[in-house]
Amino acid sequence: MLSTNPKVQEFVSHIKYVVFDEVHSIGASPEAHIWEHLLLLIQCPFLALSATIGNAAKLHAWLDNAEQGKTDKKRRVDLIVHHERYSELELSIMRVAKPQPIEANLNDIGDSSSVSSDTIEGDIIEPFMPYGVFMPEKIRMFGIPDDQQLTARQVLQLYTTMAAVDEKTKEEFEPCRYYGYKMAEPLWLSRAALRKLENGLKQRLLLWLAEDEQKMRKVLDILAKPIDEQLQHRAVPFNKVLFQCLSSGSCGTVRMFPCFVQEKLALDNIVRLVDEMKEKNMLPAMCFNDDRNVCESLALRLCEELEARETEFMNSAEFKTKYAIKDEDKYSKIAKRKRDMADKKKGEKNEEEDEPQEVDDADPFAAQRARLKQVLAKFRLRGRGGGDQDIYDKMIERMKKGSKGRESTRTLLRLFERGIGYHHGALNNAEKGAVEVLYRAGHLAIIFTTSTLALGVNMPCKTVLFGVDTPFLTPLLFRQMSGRAGRRGFDHSGTVCFMSVPTRQVFF
Repeated sequence: MLSTNPKVQEFVSHIKYVVFDEVHSIGASPEAHIWEHLLLLIQCPFLALSATIGNAAKLHAWLDNAEQGKTDKKRRVDLIVHHERYSELELSIMRVAKPQPIEANLNDIGDSSSVSSDTIEGDIIEPFMPYGVFMPEKIRMFGIPDDQQLTARQVLQLYTTMAAVDEKTKEEFEPCRYYGYKMAEPLWLSRAALRKLENGLKQRLLLWLAEDEQKMRKVLDILAKPIDEQLQHRAVPFNKVLFQCLSSGSCGTVRMFPCFVQEKLALDNIVRLVDEMKEKNMLPAMCFNDDRNVCESLALRLCEELEARETEFMNSAEFKTKYAIKDEDKYSKIAKRKRDMADKKKGEKNEEEDEPQEVDDADPFAAQRARLKQVLAKFRLRGRGGGDQDIYDKMIERMKKGSKGRESTRTLLRLFERGIGYHHGALNNAEKGAVEVLYRAGHLAIIFTTSTLALGVNMPCKTVLFGVDTPFLTPLLFRQMSGRAGRRGFDHSGTVCFMSVPTRQVFF
């Protein structure tokens, strides 16, 4: 744009339209100044797109003011806002046990293995209503976010909770009466009709905030009850070991106060979490972590567990009885001997002789191999559709050629066999491309990634996990990452699950 080269300026003059995708990056990326320069310097019309920007009106005012000063034509910048999301999000939290204080030697301070907690029984994924983490004070200051749209199940839950608190609300918003339902007649609810009921309940909730705050607090308390205990557990310090001396003299023994070590908590629970997600059909998934080492550690932990389970199964009596292929070497030698004899006879025969009989090359173990492949599939995660084998073979071959000898390539090839991958800035283009292609094709069921997959890449999934907390997890980045879940055309709704994330981050 600033070049004085005539050829460059000639090229710029031929640009008729510019599209700025993910324009919110102007305030949330290291290249923000480049975005600003481009928006100020372009002379042609433009289209700026963003699905997660929080202050669209302010950005629009700045762009409109900048556009007025570019030319004498005084072009106007129009703001188009669309609040509807085609796949709503359901929130959930990974249940963790209450951390227990323990006695330890001073040498153990800082060792994550010395921090103890009980084992959680039952399901580890706990769904919760988004309003359950709202505070009246915060709603009074900022209101209910426009992008916080509820699923049909959540709208019904909100109505049921409000109806239990207020009889007038129960009668006025009773779904059958609200939609004019008549017995024996089918009633199809459109998305617009669902939003109408949701907005009505929201307005009634805000009315209570202004006139009868006690009712609103009762509703929020009921909605928060399923995760209230979990939020209290997560309110203790994360990654900090607080201790006191037990003896008045030398501090040889200490009592460590309750705390959570995020990485340990994630590593200890990732296998159980993925098992439950697989059982509840919540895959494919993406797990976001700001630390590359955490991404790799979680992926390897899950892979090692699947490998160990397969090894244990193949050493079991059930496998040896039902699935082990016996005498395979013997039959292979017999088949090879038959082929050699047939080739020898074919070379010795005359043209007048009859054709020799065909050799039966059919695999006598084909059916058993198919059964074995089917039973071993439970030790491999599968994404959407299961994937095309040709695509898988091509990507593996390309990785081996383009990344020969790299440790990360060897690790990824091992993970791919289990339907797992990781993605971060340290991977080369061949490795990143393989992870992205195989995930979209359905070969990978879960990816552990940094913010490299938060924007700009078409990577739809069913569930988004927030693994380990980071100070860089802003509301904007959260909306961008969570937007990967429940993409249009794939799922009716997406799921967001908080793993090792403290209470304060869940509240934002």
